[in-house]
Amino acid sequence: MKREFIFTDKWTEIVFENRNHSYGGYVLRKHLPRNILIGYSIALLFMGTVVFTTYQFSRISIDGVKRIIDALPPPIYIDKPPTTPPLIPPVPPGRTPPPQSILDNIIPVVKDSPAEAESKDKNLKENNTISSNDTSAVSDVDSSAVFPGTKESSAPAGPFPPSGVEKIPEFPGGESAMIKFIIRNTHVPVEYLNEEFIKTAYISFIVDSTGKIYGAKGLNMIDDYPKLIEEAMRTVNKMPVWIPGRQNGKNVSVIMTLPVKFAVKKDF
Repeated sequence: MKREFIFTDKWTEIVFENRNHSYGGYVLRKHLPRNILIGYSIALLFMGTVVFTTYQFSRISIDGVKRIIDALPPPIYIDKPPTTPPLIPPVPPGRTPPPQSILDNIIPVVKDSPAEAESKDKNLKENNTISSNDTSAVSDVDSSAVFPGTKESSAPAGPFPPSGVEKIPEFPGGESAMIKFIIRNTHVPVEYLNEEFIKTAYISFIVDSTGKIYGAKGLNMIDDYPKLIEEAMRTVNKMPVWIPGRQNGKNVSVIMTLPVKFAVKKDF
């Protein structure tokens, strides 16, 4: 019996003989071989496109990396500076130099010549010699100068910054009392009352070991309103005696900085 492909039109006509050919199944069966061929062709075309595109992108990436590597400048090699051998003094005549293995491990030591050493010893002896008849030279020596810390000085050191003392100076009554004092005693100069501004003057001053204030000066410049600095300094100099700062159980002088704010607003 001869074999024939089942999807040929002959079999389609036999199956749908004496049947309604306008039925959808007849049309689908009749065009099935063509549809299968078209589907295989589209699948092969899609797979080929994917493979080709992947290959092209891989080539582009590899070529791009090669071009970047070729464009990079060559590496720079820095030679290490030559090491200078240690200086070894020459061997005096009549002496045998030591072996080179010992010289390699010797750290060069510079020594004075015999004449220089003798001169230094002579000067040292002259400086350290005290006449037995001059007893005042020994009695007038201050032990605190020879042995620091054996005799405490009565004069306080400083002035110190606030971060360098154990306890910083304090306005009598605390910070709130100081703010009230500044508000009550600071006045904006009359010539500035018709303007609207907010400015801050920074004043540096020293609180000594007794709590008194001196050395007030402005730390910043207010170009348009120079008299604000003068007014802030006047207020600082008018302050009462502070509680002094302390360091190692003693009153010390401390440098302080105080911001004084001026604000004038017009009422419209």
